[in-house]
Amino acid sequence: MTGERRGLILRMAEAGMIRRIELFAVGAWFILAIVEFVRAGFAGFVALTCSALVVIIAFLWMERFVQRVLRPIPDASAWSSAVGVLSRYVLLSAALAVIIIVVRFNTLSVLLGSSVIVAGIAAEALYSLTTELLRARSARSGESHGT
Repeated sequence: MTGERRGLILRMAEAGMIRRIELFAVGAWFILAIVEFVRAGFAGFVALTCSALVVIIAFLWMERFVQRVLRPIPDASAWSSAVGVLSRYVLLSAALAVIIIVVRFNTLSVLLGSSVIVAGIAAEALYSLTTELLRARSARSGESHGT
């Protein structure tokens, strides 16, 4: 297999993994939104949704930054990358401060909203582990039936 083709396959696998993390995170948000609506009412639901959106957007920014670092663009300067990352952290901090301090949302709802990406990554890890174990089991089963 050529290096270029292997790189393409790896990029496709990475894209699928990122997509599954996003879907799992949205699923976690949906489940937590129902729980928070029942537990804390509309304010808890809004706090969870706002913080989940902030964290998902930050995750997408971080994913783009990691891609830029791992596969650098020849004409991109390190200075512009650093300024972009720092400005995103400032925006993330400001958004969370507004959610907690100015709007005075329930801190537990904000923390739960912040955990949707963690839940998405954990679900992706469980999914990957399960598929690899099933793949190994079926390969081992195929070997025992073939002999």
